[in-house]
Amino acid sequence: MQPDPAELTTWAKSIRGADAVVLADQLTSAPDGAQLVTVPDVAMNVYFRRWLHIWQHLRDHPEYRFVWCTDGTDVEMLCAPWDEMEPGKVYVGSEPKTYADTWAKQNHPERIYQEFIEQHRNDVMLNAGLLGGTRADVMAFAHGIIRLYYRIESYRFWKKEQAGAAVGDMLAFGIVAKSFGDRIVTGPRIHTVFKSDGVGKEYAFWKHK
Repeated sequence: MQPDPAELTTWAKSIRGADAVVLADQLTSAPDGAQLVTVPDVAMNVYFRRWLHIWQHLRDHPEYRFVWCTDGTDVEMLCAPWDEMEPGKVYVGSEPKTYADTWAKQNHPERIYQEFIEQHRNDVMLNAGLLGGTRADVMAFAHGIIRLYYRIESYRFWKKEQAGAAVGDMLAFGIVAKSFGDRIVTGPRIHTVFKSDGVGKEYAFWKHK
């Protein structure tokens, strides 16, 4: 995919009650209604890299109260969530499948991820394309993902991890979410059924694919 701000137009136009901020390392302009924040190209998996940029951006903006970090090309705000958000709750995306999914096991070969899959194989798979909460909670969540990424990379450096690298952050997102316990909120009030083109749109804050 070539960097094109037009791909973010639907997302940008849908945001209500908040500033739409795009963190990007290749765009030179933002879609109408959004602010572009240019971030550096960091030598790490792009799915994990975004959490580094998110943490740094939130660190630099203590005036933020509630925030959402979402994918850009396949997410749309259906109704403003701000008035219903509760401090202490952490709102996340999910998929209509469990961690027993074959894709998850085949594409996240590191030991930490494989053990998580076995321990939580019957739990709903969370999706990293939606994360909302207070600035502090979202920063803590992002920091947890970054810490896990570099812990695994240190194991790889010291030859304690022999497997290949995961394709992305989905399992890391799930592991960090577990550390928040019953503060995690997901389901039909948060988002439409993943990849359904809007099933449940009457009830959801967000449409996700």
